[in-house]
Amino acid sequence: MLGFICNRAGFDYFDDDVARFVPTTSFCSPQAHHRQWRALDARHGRVLIRRGYGIFSGVEDALVVWNPITGEEQELITPRYSSSWNAAVLCAQSGACDHLDCHSGSFLIVFLGSNRNEAFIYVYSSKDDVWSEPISTQQPLYHVDSMPSVLIGNTFYFMLHTSNKILKYDLETNEMSFIQLPPAYLNWFCAGDLLITTEVGGLGFASVTIDLETLLPNHALLSSPDVVGFADGIGVIFLKGANGVAFTIDLKSYKVKKVCECEGHRIYSIVPYMSFYTPGIATYPIG
Repeated sequence: MLGFICNRAGFDYFDDDVARFVPTTSFCSPQAHHRQWRALDARHGRVLIRRGYGIFSGVEDALVVWNPITGEEQELITPRYSSSWNAAVLCAQSGACDHLDCHSGSFLIVFLGSNRNEAFIYVYSSKDDVWSEPISTQQPLYHVDSMPSVLIGNTFYFMLHTSNKILKYDLETNEMSFIQLPPAYLNWFCAGDLLITTEVGGLGFASVTIDLETLLPNHALLSSPDVVGFADGIGVIFLKGANGVAFTIDLKSYKVKKVCECEGHRIYSIVPYMSFYTPGIATYPIG
């Protein structure tokens, strides 16, 4: 994990969102702050941004694929108007790539949208520079959660806010289906919960259900903490506490670390940036 993107905004209703890159290593992105951006996903060396986020931004919704290492950006107009939507990014050769150095290659974007009477998925190919024909269902999703999706094999899983279902999309078969949650989850799976991958590679949930008083500092417990991010592959959960403070909890050691403090701001979500980076060697002239 070279760093993470913290999606935050002020407490004023008119404030725009800001996507802030926070380094966790010696790596520092050349573009650390972006107004009117919200990070939706990060995978295989790329970050997927929703540009124009903020009710008063005055900017048309668009998607930006951002490479934090090089600073390169590629902007795409969303394929269709949607009252609620989310998107994910991945390497176009996901099954045949080790993802060590593919952040400059071709990629795919999965766009999930929902309107009153329909849910639909489009897939963008950077190689062909085109959106696919949509697949759709007449089952409305009401609200597609903006938290990052989970990719297991060739299958994406998206959270549906205030719903007892998870949307499942198979890239290989181009099929969309739903996973019905057990009755015990009907009142539990809501804001503050997150889809994650388990140690054995399955689908799981993260939620604040344990006694955190022995883990988190007192000032972080002034309000109920929420799960706001998950670093796949290293087992690290992100929690937001009070007054714009974010912590990580290592799921193996249960060690807690404060990683971000945005005093006077709300943290919506945190998107970890996982990639490979070799620091450059500086050279200086002699004489």
